Amino acid sequence: MELPANITPETKSPVIIAQEVLRAFSKCKAVVFVVGAGISTSCGIPNFRGASGIYKQKGGSAKDIFDTSVAFSSPASCSAFYKATGEMYQMAEAAKPSATHAFSCTSGKKW
Repeated sequence: MELPANITPETKSPVIIAQEVLRAFSKCKAVVFVVGAGISTSCGIPNFRGASGIYKQKGGSAKDIFDTSVAFSSPASCSAFYKATGEMYQMAEAAKPSATHAFSCTSGKKW
């Protein structure tokens, strides 16, 4: 779907842009949002690969942190796995949805 050329951040407020995008979406059969972990960084939840991301904070890779064959291979790695996932859960619980989260939820409703 191509948005009208007049929808630009330089000429419209974010609210007006969102309204126009939602109007454009209403003409579509389906809309798909493709996002990554970065969608939640403004909420205080770190992404995975960024300069202050989960992998840097925990000193490992995705395999080191999330692969159960690694996580449960020793008591120390098991403890580290539960500590890391517990901290991530607490961050997610404390976070408030961003405007991007709200927009993606609102856009799924009938217009």
